[in-house]
Amino acid sequence: MFLKLFSTKRSNLSARSVHFGKHFHHPNPEDIAFSSICVNLRQRKWKFLDQILSSNLTNSLVNRVVSEFRTSPDLVLGFYKRVREQKSFSPSLECVCMLIHVMIGSKMYEDALISINNLMQTLGYSHLEVLEGLWDSYDSEIWCPNVFDSLIRACTSFGDLNSAYEVIINLRTEKGFHVSIHAWNNFLNHLIKSNELNSFWKKYAEMISYGYTENIYTYNLVIYALCKEIRLHEAISVFYRMLKGGIYPNVVTFNMIINGACKVSNIELGLKLFRKMGVMSMGYINPNSITFNCLINGYCKLGLKMKLKLSSSKEETDTFPLVKCLYT
Repeated sequence: MFLKLFSTKRSNLSARSVHFGKHFHHPNPEDIAFSSICVNLRQRKWKFLDQILSSNLTNSLVNRVVSEFRTSPDLVLGFYKRVREQKSFSPSLECVCMLIHVMIGSKMYEDALISINNLMQTLGYSHLEVLEGLWDSYDSEIWCPNVFDSLIRACTSFGDLNSAYEVIINLRTEKGFHVSIHAWNNFLNHLIKSNELNSFWKKYAEMISYGYTENIYTYNLVIYALCKEIRLHEAISVFYRMLKGGIYPNVVTFNMIINGACKVSNIELGLKLFRKMGVMSMGYINPNSITFNCLINGYCKLGLKMKLKLSSSKEETDTFPLVKCLYT
């Protein structure tokens, strides 16, 4: 009886030791460091945090901390600043991309743009490598898709329009992801600024073929391109098409067409649009200094032509009182 009881207790102790052995395992050093970093970061104990970061810092650890504090961008940036100060540690592309996701999610667009530019211009990553880094660390349930718009903006900011277009097409064909109309507008705007009007019309037609819906900024770009090519009647046609589509113009829209009219000496058309700005915009738009400058420049140009034709001092002085009609 005694032997049987002893045997039973022994077997129970053995079973309990096996059971507890599963729970009392040695903790992972990275888990310990992660917990310690989180505690000190929440309490903003920067000195203690610096001591922790001085050893055992890994890219996976940095990624875990950035993801944990993704809704607190100030803490993430404070943490990342101290990470960068560790001379023995070099953040990976994935680390920086995780940080960029946090910035975009917190609407810190300029900071994100600086980080993307640093990856490409300082660290030497190509635009497609940065795209892969952003894509690999992208989670649609956590991060904001605007991060890809920022990459396109970064490319156009230093004039690399081919890279910007490659990012757009790569996302569409390789990832099945469509960038926003805002990214397209940014790209098309830089094509116009670079006087690549032929390329602008091709890329604009391509964008429309993908099913994008134009907004006021898209229409303004089209009108601007037409005015640059002295295609004023087509610009006005786009203007009325925009109105019929329920998209109301802004002051930039009016200024571009007024300026285009004045450039071809059609002052009457410029004045007509000027006087109808309020009505055609449902009372939301008023002329600004640029509007008046466009009309004044048009009158000056008209006055110069009259001076060359007539060489009359009377005609020359009569030109400037015409500007009074702008205020009536």
